[in-house]
Amino acid sequence: MKEDPCADEVSGLAPVSSFSAVQLSYVKLTSERRAGLSRPAQPVNTSPVGAQPSQRKALLPLLSAADMREEEEHGLHYEEAPLLTGQVANAKLESDSLRFGRAGHLAGLEAAVATSASPLCPGAAIILPVGTAALVVISLLVALRVYVVRTSEAQAARSIYLMINFILVMNYTIVILDSFDLCAAVGLSGGASGRMVGMYMLGFCFGSVCMWLLVRGHPHLWRDSPQRVLIWMLTFQFVGSALYTFVSHTVVYVRVEHGLAFSPFMRSALPVMLMSSRFISGLGSGSCQQFYVGSMLHLTPVAARSTHTARWVFSGMIAIGIGPMVAAALQELEPCGTDKHYDLVGWTQVLLAVGSLATVAWLHPDLTGCGDSMETDSDDSSPAQENQAAGERRSRDRWQRKVVVFGCLCMASLRAFGVSAIEVVIAMLLEEVYAWDQRIIGLTIGAVFLCCIPLKILHSLLAHALSVVGWIRLLTGVALMGSCLLCKSLQMVLRVDGAEQLIVAAIVVFPTLYLSDALGSGIMHQHVLAEGSLFDGNHAQLWYNLMQGMGRFLGPWIARSTVQVHGQDAFAAQQLAVALAFLCIFETCARPYLRIKDETKQCDAGLRQVSL
Repeated sequence: MKEDPCADEVSGLAPVSSFSAVQLSYVKLTSERRAGLSRPAQPVNTSPVGAQPSQRKALLPLLSAADMREEEEHGLHYEEAPLLTGQVANAKLESDSLRFGRAGHLAGLEAAVATSASPLCPGAAIILPVGTAALVVISLLVALRVYVVRTSEAQAARSIYLMINFILVMNYTIVILDSFDLCAAVGLSGGASGRMVGMYMLGFCFGSVCMWLLVRGHPHLWRDSPQRVLIWMLTFQFVGSALYTFVSHTVVYVRVEHGLAFSPFMRSALPVMLMSSRFISGLGSGSCQQFYVGSMLHLTPVAARSTHTARWVFSGMIAIGIGPMVAAALQELEPCGTDKHYDLVGWTQVLLAVGSLATVAWLHPDLTGCGDSMETDSDDSSPAQENQAAGERRSRDRWQRKVVVFGCLCMASLRAFGVSAIEVVIAMLLEEVYAWDQRIIGLTIGAVFLCCIPLKILHSLLAHALSVVGWIRLLTGVALMGSCLLCKSLQMVLRVDGAEQLIVAAIVVFPTLYLSDALGSGIMHQHVLAEGSLFDGNHAQLWYNLMQGMGRFLGPWIARSTVQVHGQDAFAAQQLAVALAFLCIFETCARPYLRIKDETKQCDAGLRQVSL
């Protein structure tokens, strides 16, 4: 191996204050040599201050393998290649080298060196974005406080449950932007990153079962001890968020800021801790949703359930879109200019969990004086109390209602699978295939999911034109056409950019599939049976959470694995099958057994009033 001809001209080490300038000079020197320019007469010292050989080998080199070979041809050894130990350089340079080649690699190095010299880094990297998030949470708490003191106890409780639902769903999607890179940093594959996102929903299912068992043994918890129950369950959300923050902060500190390699123990422990953190957070989310949605059925008369069910579903729709946008905003507010501060999302999740706990402890009303709408349901009478003909008619009606509830549950599962799959696959493809910046990806995905708002407004204005059955058919048909746009092979036919095609397909599929499921959920809650049945409010919500949770757990995992193994067209076929199955189940299980036309009209009227 050749020696650097300029090495003997270097005397002493560069002072600490000029370390970044030395590194930047080396980058400019390398760029000039590749451009065909001569080396400068005065060489620069390329050894980091205080870096011993053992330390330097442990640090992640800035140069790719191809770069190192070229440097050796020009007389520079690997041991003499400069290493940047700033908080952003390593991960940023890896990304730039992969996406843009060696020219982009060097450009990224210059930007990283300039960033690492910022006096705000690394101390203010967390303070500014998380502090801003804290101000937003406090403002929302104050606004909610002003509202709940002016309304009834039942409506105050429903409003608090909506806010908690919004936060819990947002914590599910806020990690999507960082999921691929964070999992790669701890040694997990792209498919495993989808499993990490979906692990939240596996815990969600487990939490739903635990809360169902608790409510089954104590059916009046919704009125006697709602605060205590919710605080205990939200504690799981806090613990899971704290564990996620520990993992992400460890990755940032070891890999990004210092470029060090993990110890064997940490290499094996971090992936387990990461998956566990999502499971624990999901456990808190599932138990809370099982409890407060069942409580809303007790607090809400049958005629008004479609309205409040739609509000609950709609708040989840908005939260799914807001999650990636919040992650992108945190990266934008981060003063060090890097998209590798994964712990920002972790700290924000902790903050949101604390905000949820404060909401319940501070604002939840006393419900001991509220009536039980489930007890006043006219279906509580037993068939044995009627004559034989009426009893048979009532038994048939109960059977039909069970079929309707079951069909709506299957529709919810398919919707959860399809929507979660689209979100994570589009994020992965825009970053890995089309080299989009993560901030732009987050804003784009958020904007796509927020398209449900104009669609809801359109539905409200034209609701009289079709029945709820007609709307579900129309929306699902549009989702089928949107799924076809996911096919990569259509790029040649449509002559459009691949990224733009993905975004248009998502704009079409997500809002239509979600709104059609919101209509179906309103129908389901109007057809739940009296307490004691396997399809009463508590049981129906359990089945809903389990089927939706499994859909959201399997969706990201299967979708990313499908794209990696079989390609984008196979994913498009998968989404097409999901939308088609959604429509078939509605036509065979739900539509033929709707109880009475008046309730369909009530569902239409209720959903026209949906608002946050």
